[in-house]
Amino acid sequence: LGIWHLDVKHDNILLFRGERQKGLLGAPLVKLADFGLCASSSETSEEVGFGLLGGGSTGGTRVFMSPEQAVRFAAGRACLPLDDVKPADASFDLWAFGLVLASMASKETREEFDAYAGWVGEELREAFQTARTDRTTARVDEAAKAMSTRAVLIVERAKKTTVDAGLASVWESIVAVLKMCLGG
Repeated sequence: LGIWHLDVKHDNILLFRGERQKGLLGAPLVKLADFGLCASSSETSEEVGFGLLGGGSTGGTRVFMSPEQAVRFAAGRACLPLDDVKPADASFDLWAFGLVLASMASKETREEFDAYAGWVGEELREAFQTARTDRTTARVDEAAKAMSTRAVLIVERAKKTTVDAGLASVWESIVAVLKMCLGG
């Protein structure tokens, strides 16, 4: 479709009971809600940059931001040129969705995700503040690298703790997508 949500998280994923068919409960229906930050592929880098970052927008939920989205957000808040910053794309949403799935894999991965959430919230708050005062994304770049390492570990742990061996290929795919988002 060429539309990016840019705020994928638990609260924006809605699950509905499927329609009954021949007395049996149908497959659940999953919907994505809250397109307030969305962008499209037809927008230029500048339009996505300032549509996403300007006007008091938060730029997404920090915990679910991809490292690239965090850097983009910081650059926009510091009014830096976005020429060298990765434009918004589907990888931002894939990153967030991978974290959502990993956090739901088991009690252990949920606890690990909660610890990551606390850490990344504080880390990005400080990095964004530095970006505004120093007018550079260098501190955010450092935070982004650490986010990448910690998030991939959570997803890999989720894969290992998933009891149903039939889901192993799903987790391998998620880890591959997250690594692809990192350019690796």
